[in-house]
Amino acid sequence: MYLTLVIVAVFWIGAWFATRKLRSFVGGMNAPRDIREEESLTKRVAMAGFGVLSPVGNPQENLVTIFAFGRKDGRSEGSATVFQATAGWRYGFLLVLPLLAWFTVYIESQTDIGGQTPYNFYLLVAAGLLYTGVYIWRFRLVIDGIDMTCTTNFLMTRHFDLTQLIRAETKQDGYTLYFADGRKIAIPRFLEGHDLLRDFLIGQLEDNGH
Repeated sequence: MYLTLVIVAVFWIGAWFATRKLRSFVGGMNAPRDIREEESLTKRVAMAGFGVLSPVGNPQENLVTIFAFGRKDGRSEGSATVFQATAGWRYGFLLVLPLLAWFTVYIESQTDIGGQTPYNFYLLVAAGLLYTGVYIWRFRLVIDGIDMTCTTNFLMTRHFDLTQLIRAETKQDGYTLYFADGRKIAIPRFLEGHDLLRDFLIGQLEDNGH
């Protein structure tokens, strides 16, 4: 078991080092950027090249297409607009669950990464998948004028005053909003009405003088 852990540690350290070098080479193409900035040309060219050279195409691009499927506008509830996970993200996650389960069992059986207590390893993975599923199905972002409520990573609801919004960054998996009182909130990428939400946040930043 200890030999396995050493091998896994060496593998992850090597992967981490290689990833840092690759990101440096392509100019930090996955680094956070202002919500108003477009994706860098370097990243677009790199991803297109990967899709051409790979015999199976670009899996990430295919997943994005599936997860982004759904309504193009938010849902109205009185004077508020509600943004929830897209149908593609909700049902797409359910569809890939069997594949993730099979991959988990395969990895454990081939590497013995779970050691003498593989059920603990399976329990940990199952908990992670359950949390992800609950988060996807529970997530709600509601905007009513200058008031915003949003589900956090801890599955709780927090309230924000949008007049305090000072910065919004685009990341690979969504956005991070920063407020003048020091608080911040992560927003996932695959939401109904994504473009409407992005335009609203940009407009709010401009109204706030940022």
